[in-house]
Amino acid sequence: MSANHRPPAAETTVSAGTRVQVNPASGGGAGVVVEDFGPLPADGVAQLDRDTTIRPRRYAIALDDGTLIFLDAHEFTTP
Repeated sequence: MSANHRPPAAETTVSAGTRVQVNPASGGGAGVVVEDFGPLPADGVAQLDRDTTIRPRRYAIALDDGTLIFLDAHEFTTP
């Protein structure tokens, strides 16, 4: 693996305190994992109302700008 290659987060050990880089498709930015909610159920989709569904995310990440976001491992990399 080259020094400039960042492995996908799914290939590494990610826990609270891990520094991450959010993929541009997921909003971009850098931050720190503040919570790992653990593996999610396969059918983890909730119906909020007639038109709105949500899916839980595994990680809570505090971005350097103070924003708190929720992502899955494929949406960020580790340095």
